[in-house]
Amino acid sequence: MLAEKVVFLFISFGVSFLLARHLQPQLFGTLNFLLAAVSVLMPVMALGLNSLVSRELMNRANDTVSILGSAIGLRLLAGLLVAAVAVLATHQLLPPTEWALFSLLVTASISQGFFVIDFWLQAHSANRYGVIVRLAVLVLISVARLIAIYFDSGVDVFVYLLCAEWLLLAFSYFQVYRRYGGSLAKLTLTRAEAAHLLRQSRWLWFTAIAAILVLKVDQLMLAYLVDNQAVGIYAAAARLSE
Repeated sequence: MLAEKVVFLFISFGVSFLLARHLQPQLFGTLNFLLAAVSVLMPVMALGLNSLVSRELMNRANDTVSILGSAIGLRLLAGLLVAAVAVLATHQLLPPTEWALFSLLVTASISQGFFVIDFWLQAHSANRYGVIVRLAVLVLISVARLIAIYFDSGVDVFVYLLCAEWLLLAFSYFQVYRRYGGSLAKLTLTRAEAAHLLRQSRWLWFTAIAAILVLKVDQLMLAYLVDNQAVGIYAAAARLSE
């Protein structure tokens, strides 16, 4: 896991640097504004279930099917609801091009419901499988981004690549669980388990929402108070400090 962080740091730093130079402040700001807007929604979709799922799986191993099934089901349902509301609510707030890209991003983010499988891996101390999946996807998408930069692609291509990254990660986790855990078709969403998870996660949910607002609301404010070029300059500096 430590090796993953180091590799991720160097690859993401290099690609982000080249991407910022390629898009220039205006388009880089547009991309980061869209990412900030979607990032604010992601904790709402996650429902605070992340680390809680690992704990529940460790404490109640016999209920794995209902715990994992309910967590994935809840996150997918929350994702669908939040995405639908967000797409409708921003229709009049964003320019048509940005709204289309935002809609695509927020729709693709629903697939992160399957990222719950990573917490199943953590509960079984099988983190290496998650690391392999994430690093493989990171390298593949990073190469695709470099190719897009070489061919002077527009901001829409990088939005498509981000959506592809989320979908590919979800599919990879799906394959890992199918190989080492069993069929996803056997997972069940039960009302009792869903209610239990939501009761346990409510404060984690609020905390995650507050944390992401602190990190991303500045970029959203800059976009409305100044312009996307200011967001681009700020986002490049923020990425370095982060």
